[in-house]
Amino acid sequence: MFFRFKTAKGGFPVTPNDDADLVEHVVALYVTSAGSLRVTMHNGDLLDIPAVPVGPLSFAVRRVHSTGTSATVIALTHK
Repeated sequence: MFFRFKTAKGGFPVTPNDDADLVEHVVALYVTSAGSLRVTMHNGDLLDIPAVPVGPLSFAVRRVHSTGTSATVIALTHK
């Protein structure tokens, strides 16, 4: 199966929040400081990753939770 990925054209630092979704559609995350990560995917699934290394993650997410997140991330967008 072939998947077409769009290139990120913008980004912003993420402040993890258990109650609020990110302000823009996020196509990927870039981890700048390794650690754990808890996200809500665009389809609503909750994903816990205990050890995320520094680098890109091809995850389309709508929320980065403060509970369960110790990594520092930048959100990448289409804009």
